[in-house]
Amino acid sequence: MKFKLFNFDRLTIWDVNFIMEHGHGSLPKHTVRSGLEFCDCRGPNRVEVLKMVSESFEKDWFNHVANVTADTIDDVERLINDPSVTEEEYKRCVERLPVRKKRHELMHSLSVGDVVENENGERFLCDRWGWNKI
Repeated sequence: MKFKLFNFDRLTIWDVNFIMEHGHGSLPKHTVRSGLEFCDCRGPNRVEVLKMVSESFEKDWFNHVANVTADTIDDVERLINDPSVTEEEYKRCVERLPVRKKRHELMHSLSVGDVVENENGERFLCDRWGWNKI
């Protein structure tokens, strides 16, 4: 099965400088990213978190950085993050995509707040405690 990996935008130098000058909460993208990193989608904030994810896709804050061939979504996480994955298996299963925007968007590990999409177009948020369908 093919999966798409979406990493949330990294902050640019401009973003960091803006936050340093104006304080936390001054840059909406940073506020959302922080919220996704520390959220628990299974709690009372589930609707709010899923709304943040949807809005972030609309604002182009997620970057399609890789296509991954795997049996399950958990295998996607293993292929991206597990240091025991061989180079051969990684190259066979993970297609890293070229940068498509001017801002910095190199693929990083699959982290809390990132999204994986299956072949049916269903998206799943990587949460602290597993996966949550968006």
